[in-house]
Amino acid sequence: MKKPLKLDAVDRCNLIYSNVGNLALPLINMILRSEYVFYASALQIPFNFLIWTHGNSIISGTKHLHFKKIVFNPNIIALITGLLLVLFHIRLPDVIDTAMESLGSMVGPCSMLVIGIVITKSDLRRIITDRKAYAIALGRLIVMPRACCF
Repeated sequence: MKKPLKLDAVDRCNLIYSNVGNLALPLINMILRSEYVFYASALQIPFNFLIWTHGNSIISGTKHLHFKKIVFNPNIIALITGLLLVLFHIRLPDVIDTAMESLGSMVGPCSMLVIGIVITKSDLRRIITDRKAYAIALGRLIVMPRACCF
């Protein structure tokens, strides 16, 4: 699809990777409660690894991986820290736990706020008439899921 649709690197990454953390996890937390967020967040580990390896190589146009950038990425450090806390049953002090819980509950609304700001600064007429945007949305929402089912 790269050549016929003339997809650039960002378009290809949008087609391959969806950001499940910013909106999906807060929605799961609101609908199913925090117990299910633990299971749903397991998707974040391969997503972050792939986006910082494969996605980075697509956007930068290089095949060389910078393992130092991958390992010391704040997302990967947070994932490893959280995984260690869960595996070793380490309880954080109440002050830190409350602060982290409040911060976690802000992710969904802040993501929606940022999306709203981006949309208001965008030329909606150009987006609505852009055929490539429709092709990417069609591929992301219909073609890719159907291909994964077979």
